[in-house]
Amino acid sequence: VEALGMLHSTIQQLAAECQELQDNYNEAVQEIENLRADAANHKRIGAVAIQDWHAETKRALADLAEANNRTRLDFESCRDAQLSAEVQRDEEKAKNLMLEEERRRLDDEVQYLKQHVQSLEEANRERLENARRDFESATLEQDDLVHRLRNASNELEEVNAQNRVLQEERQRAVSNLKDVQARLNSRISGLEAQ
Repeated sequence: VEALGMLHSTIQQLAAECQELQDNYNEAVQEIENLRADAANHKRIGAVAIQDWHAETKRALADLAEANNRTRLDFESCRDAQLSAEVQRDEEKAKNLMLEEERRRLDDEVQYLKQHVQSLEEANRERLENARRDFESATLEQDDLVHRLRNASNELEEVNAQNRVLQEERQRAVSNLKDVQARLNSRISGLEAQ
């Protein structure tokens, strides 16, 4: 934008210079017309005066012709410079359009990346939430298993205690049975002896 402003200022300056040269050229043409008018007047005055005037006019016309040529060259130079500046301005405008298009493309790409990152963050949050729920569920299941294991262990201890009691009772019953069997055998032996 700054470059376009400088180009615009340069073009305006060249246009002003070209206008000034055009004005000088118009003044030179007017001066020639005035000299021609003076020549017509001097012709009526007399031949000698006309010769002097002719020499002076010839010099003036030569000077004017030279000035006119310089003015024309300067005008053409200014016009070429103006055209060159306009071409450069158009090139800068084209560059600015390309840069603006690139900026819009980059803005679109940044927007897409922001949306993609936001989508990834939401997916990660969802996965983290699922993992947290799974962990809590697994923790609850583990606590339940530990509780059930403790209950089973307690039940096993109770069963083992009952087995010990039953073993003791069985041993007593076996011992009593042996005593009864021994007494019975002794009585039978006594009866047989009679």
